[in-house]
Amino acid sequence: MAEMGYFFDDPKFTKEEYLSRVAKVRAEMKAKDIEVLILFSAKNFYYLTGYESGATYYQAMIITPTEIIPFLREMEKVIGDTTMTIAAENTVLWQDHWNPTQALADTLKKKGLYDLRIGIEKNAPNLVVHDYEALVKALGRTPLDGSRCVDSARLIKTPQEIAYIRKAAKMTSIGMAAAMESVAVGKTDNDLVADLESAMLKAGSEQFRNPIVSAGPMSGVAHAMHHRYVLKRGDAILFEFSGCWCGYPGPMMRSAAVLEASDQVKKMADACIGGLEAAINTIKPGVTSGKVDEACRLVIENAGFEPWFRKRTGYGLGVFKPSWSEGEVIDLKRDDPRELQAGMVFHMPPALRDPKKCGVGFSESVLVTEHGCEVLTNFSRKLFISKK
Repeated sequence: MAEMGYFFDDPKFTKEEYLSRVAKVRAEMKAKDIEVLILFSAKNFYYLTGYESGATYYQAMIITPTEIIPFLREMEKVIGDTTMTIAAENTVLWQDHWNPTQALADTLKKKGLYDLRIGIEKNAPNLVVHDYEALVKALGRTPLDGSRCVDSARLIKTPQEIAYIRKAAKMTSIGMAAAMESVAVGKTDNDLVADLESAMLKAGSEQFRNPIVSAGPMSGVAHAMHHRYVLKRGDAILFEFSGCWCGYPGPMMRSAAVLEASDQVKKMADACIGGLEAAINTIKPGVTSGKVDEACRLVIENAGFEPWFRKRTGYGLGVFKPSWSEGEVIDLKRDDPRELQAGMVFHMPPALRDPKKCGVGFSESVLVTEHGCEVLTNFSRKLFISKK
């Protein structure tokens, strides 16, 4: 059925890999004395079953020692059947005229799970306070905190996950090349976004988060995005974006200047590149998160830019639903004693911003290997100066 698209060709992961992930989650549940785990995170739905939908309606996934029960809006049934490699046959549906929280509680009762020790993924981004409070009321008790039960499984990437990140990184490099080629006086930041997105989509990238392309004074504003700004000589431009392959990202950050760069922008770029390379050279199994952060931080501080670098050096990288960050699983930050392990993947984006004046940043997606670090992204690590 290849003509119907990749959903129908082959599952993104084997049934055995999904079941292995679920087994790890169940081991964490047992360690936390949780008999029934209710997940709400779209990332974890995708990670454990392959379920993938662009919708953001109320949804949950019930994990027991013997069963996985997706709980979805009825309109999502077909995409659930289409994308889930495991558990689709157990799906319970709610209808638009129902109260979904009450329907979830009723499902627990019908399944004989209501009186067991229930844990909830309290840190799920799409579990709003109103829905959590309603579920507590419906249960008649405060559930256990099951927020970290999936994290340990997601911490170390499997060979197939790493292969997808490599493929996404290639899409990112194609987009970055298009972005740099597009930089010119008179172009708008919207033009740059259009060109880089078009290049990645034509190369086969799936849906991705809006790219960060901040130019001129807005390059000095963290997480600013395109807004019809017309490029001028000397403007700095900060790019941060990622392609997506089978739900996985390979993000990268690079910087450019229009025709010429000021001495300040050049010094900031040198500090970011030096800090990034120091972090890369520090990474290996057994090294702490804090040591990697320190390596990057010292370069930037010694260059005199400490006031503009009061953030973490990097964060875990994984499922792109909807963000590529797995900072909730692992990150690289000051004084963090957690040790790195082979198979971890990080995005490290040191950036410096002179507020509302200029900003630059450089990043790589990297894999912790048995003996060190492998850079998965591939694009010239230098400040790009346009010729037009």
